[in-house]
Amino acid sequence: MTAELQRILWPKGHRPDIWAIVDAAQDQQVYWTLTNSFLPHSCLFAGALPEALEMAAPYLVQLDPEDKFTEYLAKNLHRNVAVFLQTDASLGELRHHLRTFLTVRDPAGRRMLFRYYDPRVLRVYLPTCNASELEMVYGPVTSYWTVAETPGSLTQFEYRGKGLKVTPVVFGKEDLGEELAPVIVPAQEFIAIPKGQSTHQRVPILLQGAGKGGVLRRSSAALRFFRTVSAPDELPFVGGAYSVPPSGLDPDITIYAEAASPAEVTLTLEPIRGGRVEKKIVAVALGLASGEGYVCAGTTPASRRRIEVQPVQPASFAGRLTLRSTAGGPALTLFQVEDSGMGYDLAEGFSFDAPKAPISFWIQGEAVSKVRGDGGIQLTVENSQIAGDARAVTVVTVSPVAAEIPTTPSRAKRLPEKVLSDTTNASSVVFLSGAADTGNSIRLRAAAAPEGIGLRWEVSRNADDSEAVRSLSAMPLPTLKSAGEGAEMMADAAGSFTIRAIAGDSSGWGGPSAKLEAILVHASLTENLSTVNGRFCACARVPGTDLFRLHTGNGGVKLEAAIRLTGGGPDGTRGVEAIHGGWINNIVSDNSGARYKGGAVRQASYLYEKDGKPATVDFEEGALLDAASGDTRCLVDSGPEGPLGAESAVAAQISPASNWKVQDGAAMDKTIEQIWRYLECRSYLALWSADAPGQLGILLEIGWSFTGDYGCNALKTTRTTVPARLATTGTVVHPALLSAARTAIEAHPPGSGNRGNA
Repeated sequence: MTAELQRILWPKGHRPDIWAIVDAAQDQQVYWTLTNSFLPHSCLFAGALPEALEMAAPYLVQLDPEDKFTEYLAKNLHRNVAVFLQTDASLGELRHHLRTFLTVRDPAGRRMLFRYYDPRVLRVYLPTCNASELEMVYGPVTSYWTVAETPGSLTQFEYRGKGLKVTPVVFGKEDLGEELAPVIVPAQEFIAIPKGQSTHQRVPILLQGAGKGGVLRRSSAALRFFRTVSAPDELPFVGGAYSVPPSGLDPDITIYAEAASPAEVTLTLEPIRGGRVEKKIVAVALGLASGEGYVCAGTTPASRRRIEVQPVQPASFAGRLTLRSTAGGPALTLFQVEDSGMGYDLAEGFSFDAPKAPISFWIQGEAVSKVRGDGGIQLTVENSQIAGDARAVTVVTVSPVAAEIPTTPSRAKRLPEKVLSDTTNASSVVFLSGAADTGNSIRLRAAAAPEGIGLRWEVSRNADDSEAVRSLSAMPLPTLKSAGEGAEMMADAAGSFTIRAIAGDSSGWGGPSAKLEAILVHASLTENLSTVNGRFCACARVPGTDLFRLHTGNGGVKLEAAIRLTGGGPDGTRGVEAIHGGWINNIVSDNSGARYKGGAVRQASYLYEKDGKPATVDFEEGALLDAASGDTRCLVDSGPEGPLGAESAVAAQISPASNWKVQDGAAMDKTIEQIWRYLECRSYLALWSADAPGQLGILLEIGWSFTGDYGCNALKTTRTTVPARLATTGTVVHPALLSAARTAIEAHPPGSGNRGNA
């Protein structure tokens, strides 16, 4: 037999261009005979292999016609242990070429092992190839030889770029060996149940010695069998047995197994030729947990996404599992500890002992995905190509959270209707608890890349808030709800909180996010010290001047209140330094004027800009903010401008007065006869944050009025028509800070708040 093989492969004497691909899975002696030889050889499988797989792997060997391993192959050709080939390529070049088609894609696009190194596969496959497929299979190879279907011969398949040439080569009188004993050879002994797959994944199982027919029995329907890799109909097991029909691949046939439920299945083959063999194959259920929805991972350690590997079923499984990324997507790295600096490239796969309890890993991406779901992870039994469970993965980045804070709206018809807002991109902001509520909530925005990634919003309280801080609000957390592409938050709690915009929709699994630290400061009124004192109201000519003055006296209205501020943290002082306060005065109405002899009347009025032109204030269009021109957050007189302390007093004074000339008219020939003023105001104790200066909260409202009407004698002074009077018109105390949007305050003044004479 050895001489016959030498005659076919080395017709012109020894040359180093004849190689063999040997399949150690076909015969246990292949591996040991090869390793005891001195021939150059290399395994076609990459990486470190478990001992069992190493002893059943395919090997590339450079043959020598005189070597004992060549003699071994010659004596065992009938066992289908080798495919021979001719090439001038080196060991490294040839191994690289042969590995390029070691795995192929099934109709569903999943990778499968292509056992072309089995002569029964290669001799059927090569004649079906088109020109491009032949170019791929041959590369630097000029000829392949396989054991022929007809006993006692080989077949040469030669390709030199001009079509496939098939030549039968008959041996001499020697035959190819003895009849094979029955053997069951699965491509893998653990078959995973593919979860969430629209098409099936099947594993080839060689039934050696069944080519003439026989019976295949299975102990459980956990494994289903098919005639081909894509056949729709299952092989019928009547009473647990399948009658194997005779096959053209005598003496062997190949069927394809698919796992249906977890179990250890015993296969028993009883060929017609006699003999009996058993083989155990385990159908395993693998499980990945990752929360609901899709899996988003970030590109930084802080944005890693947790996944969880579940225990394998059946529980008796004691092998190893592998996590790897799918081809074509962004690079993924796996970490065994959330904050570990050492990770594993999932393109190479990460293998570990199957857990007996759920075990967590964390994944991180190298670059942002181009589209949603373009990456993925698969959980397989080690050295298996079938994914028992898989998840699509998107590598995401999330922009910083921007807070759009509505200002207290304008109610006057003469003012712009547009609601202004303050926007901040700061990582930490301070709000006033109660200043933002329903209809006036804080709008939060963030954006995720790539497109199509939704954001889930969460808020949590910082752990160091004391119980005293927590007890200030009935709400443990501020109300936060998704709104369109962002979220809306009400300032209805107190303390320090972290708001997160998280990519994906699964809580508790981590992933890329952006956060905003928000401190909600609670404000309360300790004491109202405000007074309205009308004792000094009077109307008289001002000595040494040409003016009559109707006035309240200095400090007729004293506005003062003591307040307490509580922020976040252990002592409640966090964020307090950002709070400002003052009194804002709204003039509800003001009728002030003078009458001169001859019927001339002069009426005082407030002027403002409307459509770019001066206009007179109409109080029917709303209250007027008593402020300097252009000041949108005014304080009455010289009250405090903040920031306030934890215990503070906010004070201001108002001294209304009207001054009119004794003589008026172009020729100064008209003498004053009467002056009057009917003024109604409402003063508000307002607080605001430096981070949200337009969003006001109100603790106290004090209404007051100043009235007086006098007849004037230019030489003697006055006579009373309506006595000058300063009085309160009502006080409203708010136990907790109230959003200014829920009061009648006019917080946006007109273009000019200057009072003048028309």
